[in-house]
Amino acid sequence: HFNESLGQVILCENVQIEPFCYLEGPLFIGKSTTIKSNSKISNSVIGPYCKIGGEVSGTIIQGFTNKSHYGFLGNSFVGEWVNLGAGTTNSNLKNNYKNVSMIINNQLINSNKLFLGSFIGDHTKTAIGTILNTGTNIGIGCNLLTKSFPSRNISSFSIINDDQINRTTFKEFIDVVKKVKLRRNKLLLEQEKKYFNYIYNSM
Repeated sequence: HFNESLGQVILCENVQIEPFCYLEGPLFIGKSTTIKSNSKISNSVIGPYCKIGGEVSGTIIQGFTNKSHYGFLGNSFVGEWVNLGAGTTNSNLKNNYKNVSMIINNQLINSNKLFLGSFIGDHTKTAIGTILNTGTNIGIGCNLLTKSFPSRNISSFSIINDDQINRTTFKEFIDVVKKVKLRRNKLLLEQEKKYFNYIYNSM
């Protein structure tokens, strides 16, 4: 079902919409993206080359990112090559209805927004059932393996395993990036590796 009462629903080439989906504009779905069955997608920019399922609202999802399963994602920004495990859900509204704050560069910033979900960096992954609090800021190359709310401020290249926080080695990170990109017939460019290495060593 397409609802364009608030804005257009724009589908680029080779977009696949599986059965029993509700799409509400304004909505842009980029090239070769798949919207999985029984999904509700509204007021978002998605793709290209993404696989999206569940409920997504007010969110930007960049290319080659997968959120193939159920779970809510709202008022968020998700980078490239991210994989959100089944049931990953974020909060975008505080129970006290106050504006959402977020930690950026180690400073607590008042967003002056009632609705604000998560910022998720490139190549980050969440395990099944991951729950993210309002105003969660996650760096690039993170791996979240937690049964409860992780910290709202997660540094790049972190491995969160419940209460334990470790840092992945650069080699481990690059090895996974290569495997992930090969699954889409893409190669890790030397420029990308230098970019990631710069970020890794600057922390």
